Amino acid sequence: MYIDQLPITTFQGIQNGIFALAFSGSDKILGTGSGAQISEIFDIETGNCLGRLQDHKGTVKTIEFHPDHHHLILTGSRDGSIKLWDLRIISSNLISHDGSPFHSPVITIKNAHDEKFIGKKRRKGVNLPSVSSVLWSRIRDHQLYSAGSSNGVVKLWDIRKKTPFSSKAHPLPLEETIDQTQTDFEESGENENPTQRPHGISSLVTSQDGARLYTLGTDSVIRTHDGLHLSRPPTHQLSSYKHPQMISTSLYLKLSISQDDRFLANSTSTGQIFIWDTSALSNSDPVILDNAHSKEICGLDFWNNGLGSCSDDSDIKIWSYSDTQFLS
Repeated sequence: MYIDQLPITTFQGIQNGIFALAFSGSDKILGTGSGAQISEIFDIETGNCLGRLQDHKGTVKTIEFHPDHHHLILTGSRDGSIKLWDLRIISSNLISHDGSPFHSPVITIKNAHDEKFIGKKRRKGVNLPSVSSVLWSRIRDHQLYSAGSSNGVVKLWDIRKKTPFSSKAHPLPLEETIDQTQTDFEESGENENPTQRPHGISSLVTSQDGARLYTLGTDSVIRTHDGLHLSRPPTHQLSSYKHPQMISTSLYLKLSISQDDRFLANSTSTGQIFIWDTSALSNSDPVILDNAHSKEICGLDFWNNGLGSCSDDSDIKIWSYSDTQFLS
């Protein structure tokens, strides 16, 4: 794979840190999430803002378009909630300075990864675990996955079940994984250190058929899960990806998968982008895009001919690539 070292275009987002980025399935619309607690929706060709999503009470850390219904968008936030938005519904009378409308969510899942406080009242001032990644299921279009900052658990939700999502009830997922950041550590024989803590998941993606689910942990490891049987322990060794130069310990980093499922890309705290060939062995060397940004890359997504990225440097970049080069 060869990636051009210059982006196709760069345009300015909100005057705040941009922490999430996603393309719609048509590649015509781009969504971002920011530290201003707002998500912005852009027209790729014109760079114009089409709308703003405003309701979170913390940094928007993840944004995801529905693969078939591009007007449906998921966001997850540092406030611990998951929100579903419908761009067809303009439920706010506010209009921004550029004339774009504001939208309000149609469904909210509060306390999505609040494991420690099930059935308990949270003390005032204690922060909720962030929702670091959300993802639509490829198997059933009314289901979604989420991951959080507190551990390596992935949860599966059904948005048709509204009752468990009320503010008075702890939300109950359909399924959830074991925490592989802990089991891998225990199986390695390194569990003599009692201070070892769980590692959160900064990002997750799925293959087109939903059979494989990939997670990027804050231990700088990309892991593969069985997307068809989330709570079932794997019956065989699934691929994992890591590299000594890959520093991915931040919860603001992102993972993306190409539309043909062949390539995985992950961002880093050092401004690099790593691209992995899933058709090769799991220990094969990745393609590394050095100096993609000057600061931590907090948004990353494949489009049909390359990648989009955004960073703490406030730039949004669109990259093109050619896979005509020989791949090892």
